[in-house]
This record gives sequence, C-alpha cells and structure tokens, in this order.
Amino acid sequence: MAEKIADRGISVKPDRCHGCLTCQLRCSLRTTGKFNPSKAHIRVTRIEGGYGYRHTFADECDGCEGEYLCVQWCPYGTLGLERR
Repeated sequence: MAEKIADRGISVKPDRCHGCLTCQLRCSLRTTGKFNPSKAHIRVTRIEGGYGYRHTFADECDGCEGEYLCVQWCPYGTLGLERR
C-alpha cells in the first residue's frame, strides 16, 4: 500500500525500500553540491523494533522544482509520483 506525501505529489511504498539512501544522497547533491545525507530534504529512517523504513520530507522540499530526483533515482521503485 502506498502512502501519499502531503502536497508534494510523491507516493511511498515502504515495503519496497531497502534503506540504500540513494534518494537522500541525490537530494543532498542537488541542494548542497555534495553527497551528505544529513543535508537532504528527504529522510529515510529504520523503524525501531521492526523491519522497514519511514520516509519523511522536510518543509524545504520543493520536489526539485518538478524534477523529483528522489523518485527518478530510487532503484527499488519505493518512491513514485501521484497520479492526478
């Protein structure tokens, strides 16, 4: 089941996530010019006491001005675009 990320047009299928952080790396490269996941506008965190990952977006996330690089670079299809 996909979760919708409010007002960003991004859907998340957390059961597909492998925790590779490619989305965070790509986001940080766009926002800072360097690979630094701590500076990304998307956060992937392991769910405590269980399997799986949670995806959260900072208020500063602008969907890469319509490019949605996190979606484009996700190798597992975890992130997708909402159909409108």
